[in-house]
Amino acid sequence: MEQVTVVSLKERIKSVALERFMQYGVRNTTIDDIGQEVRISKKTFYQHFPDKATLVYEVVKDFIDERKKEFEEKILHCADPVESLYQYFEMVKRILHSVHPSVPYELQRFYPQAWQLVHTFSIEFIGNAFTDLLERGKRKGVFRKKIDAEIIAKIHVYSVRGILLQFPIEHIPLDAGFEQYMVLFIRGICTAKGLKRFEALKVA
Repeated sequence: MEQVTVVSLKERIKSVALERFMQYGVRNTTIDDIGQEVRISKKTFYQHFPDKATLVYEVVKDFIDERKKEFEEKILHCADPVESLYQYFEMVKRILHSVHPSVPYELQRFYPQAWQLVHTFSIEFIGNAFTDLLERGKRKGVFRKKIDAEIIAKIHVYSVRGILLQFPIEHIPLDAGFEQYMVLFIRGICTAKGLKRFEALKVA
């Protein structure tokens, strides 16, 4: 029973930390802020996490694991490549709408181990999944046959990274910037058939 209580408290700390990171940013969220909301002392916090960097790392890891699961359930298992792409873009827009714009830069600058998780997720998981998705779309005639799926996937990954790190400096909302990028990307890879299908999904 005691072990369940300890695990539950640790999960509660991570849940509150994620909410505050998303709303206020990582640097603007202190251990005191989290402790006050969870109603624990600093001593209790340090019984679960040796430092804030470890907390950030675990929160980011859990967040990425959840996104992987969502990606696999809603996108990888969808037989329609255009619908998969649409669902992916909707998922990313939802995340970017809810995340504080300072978070990507803060992770890269101050929490390199957590940022490495983001890097690996985008390069390996998203990059590989995107390559497979593009190849499926090419075979079904909804994506242009002449595109190089692997190169386009890398262009996508690094374009999104540029939006995450640079647009906040320009005071451009992350979700708005991504939506404009999405227009260019879709029109660049889709055939007429694929574009018609994508537009139909948007108004459905």
